[in-house]
Amino acid sequence: MQSSELEDRAHAYGSDQLSLAAELGGILLDADIKHVNRISGGGNNGMFRIISSKGEHALKLYRRDPNDPRDRLGAEEAAITFMRKHGIEQVPKLIAQDAREQCAVFDWIDGQAITSPTMVDIDTAWQFAARLHELINESDAEKIALASDACLSFQDIASQAEQRMERFLAHDGLSESCRGFLEKEFRPALTEIVEHERAFIESTGLDFTSVLERDEQTLSPSDFGFHNAIRTPTGDIVFLDFEYFGWDDPAKLICDFVLHPGMRLSDELRDRFVTQADSIYSGNERLMERMHHALPLYALRWCMIVLNVFLRNDAEIELADAGQNSAAVVKRQRLARARDLLSQAITIDRMI
Repeated sequence: MQSSELEDRAHAYGSDQLSLAAELGGILLDADIKHVNRISGGGNNGMFRIISSKGEHALKLYRRDPNDPRDRLGAEEAAITFMRKHGIEQVPKLIAQDAREQCAVFDWIDGQAITSPTMVDIDTAWQFAARLHELINESDAEKIALASDACLSFQDIASQAEQRMERFLAHDGLSESCRGFLEKEFRPALTEIVEHERAFIESTGLDFTSVLERDEQTLSPSDFGFHNAIRTPTGDIVFLDFEYFGWDDPAKLICDFVLHPGMRLSDELRDRFVTQADSIYSGNERLMERMHHALPLYALRWCMIVLNVFLRNDAEIELADAGQNSAAVVKRQRLARARDLLSQAITIDRMI
């Protein structure tokens, strides 16, 4: 079937995502669809389990936003192709995709979410990161783009946090609770922490604005953690979601892993990951020093990321949450999470 026909069929379903997923899955697999159900509560995409005459598969509908030009499907396709070419099998197999409709079919992976990671799981995660770092000198690694929202300087981190804040404040439909948090709590803390970190960083001889050279970067999943992983019945871990994959600062990978609000890691597990990450990037000069100074800045950035629901309509929020909570509940939960991250940022900054 030609792409134009696929597009016509897709648009015919409008907001009926189950019907859309069934239709697209049938076309991409060239198979009769017997059953389809939504399995993901993720806010960026729709993920569906499809049972067809050709077996069981996962269909991913990538989020489309006219204000966001990122090619999520292209990045994920490039990442998985690169990793599998170089022997990394802890990722799904990409079966078929359609760039025009921004959808892809993957092999189905049986397993369970990792809600209580162990020390062994932490070791599996850093070994996965280590394997990616080993591949940075491969000739085709240069074809990989920068990770989405890569931060190659301290200034990048601060600027992204500030730009996200300004985007919220410019949104006409922003709730008073979120606006109040941003204006009365977040903005003053952002100013104070950035000024303090800039002064301290430059006093150590590091540069707040200098960009990390390529030989100090790594290949990063970008949204890396157990929130994007499945434990199979055999005990293996498969890592998912590489739509933001690319070159980035190893310090960002470390900070995002230990701060990610989608995981609840004990201090012991965080320390284990940081210690092992230091050995992975041992040739990266002053990495741990940069990581410690970047940590409060990344906590500020994460404050803004968790508030993204305030830029979406209620129906979209409830669909992303898989109908478990009302949009009002989700927003209250995210605002509380942002306050917790802001508290972490302030505490970390004052310890430096």
